[in-house]
Amino acid sequence: MLIFLYTPQGATMKKLISVFLLAVLISLAFIVSCDASATKGPSNQVLLISSDFWDTLEDYFGRLVDFYPQYSPVDKKLTEDEFRALCDYKVSLYPEIGTFEDKTTVSEITFGNTSFSPEDKVTMRMGEKAIVEGEAFKQDGYYFNGSAPVLLLELLCGETVIEVDGMPTFVEGVPETKDVTITGYSWPEGKGVLSTLDNEVYIIRNVDRSPDNCLQIKFNTDASYFVTKALCFNEDQTMNTIYGFAKSEDNKLKIYPFRDDPDCDTVIYTVCIRDNNGDYHKEVFVISFT
Repeated sequence: MLIFLYTPQGATMKKLISVFLLAVLISLAFIVSCDASATKGPSNQVLLISSDFWDTLEDYFGRLVDFYPQYSPVDKKLTEDEFRALCDYKVSLYPEIGTFEDKTTVSEITFGNTSFSPEDKVTMRMGEKAIVEGEAFKQDGYYFNGSAPVLLLELLCGETVIEVDGMPTFVEGVPETKDVTITGYSWPEGKGVLSTLDNEVYIIRNVDRSPDNCLQIKFNTDASYFVTKALCFNEDQTMNTIYGFAKSEDNKLKIYPFRDDPDCDTVIYTVCIRDNNGDYHKEVFVISFT
């Protein structure tokens, strides 16, 4: 499903084709297999992942749902410790992934198909307004922890493998995602003119870039919560990546594109939905401002 938001200046077929090809490339990235024969990296150790890791990860998200009213409306950037304080120190954004047999230092980690170094930071939108900036993973001697939104989305949308310096470990218990369809959408009245093309391209002209304007999307399944990944591209070809977690409201996902990146030109969204039966669904769509 492709969703396009347009301003009236100079929308061209060339732009449409470029955005479409970009979306195709991102989608293909999710199905490229990881090479299980990768050579050993600096750590020379395999990460030992518990067989109940996925169940533990889902428990983390259950607690994030419980504490949602305490952090979602907080309109500021938070450290992970500040976020934990809002949750009465009863939940963390970094569940334990596994352990090493010996103390080691990690140079690179790959969750699914996406790699991170120790210096990489991730931005996580928690609810409608709260932003947490922190590491993609934390490693302390024997113990290894990762960002919960990053882990869930990348393992559901990519390979069910975690690689540490090229040493892969299969993650047990990760479910298959099911198909889902967008059945409804809305943009605030007076903040843009909504139209459709062939029921596949959704156009909003005269877009108001207010951070409070949101695109509401409804799917053909019930939803408990959403985990998202937004790849925000600007005209200067820079890219920001924002992971997100949102509780469902009437089975609708609320997207605030100009809170994530006020200067974005094109945004590719990957959405993972956990329904009320515990099943997962995935959808990828594009929002473009031209």
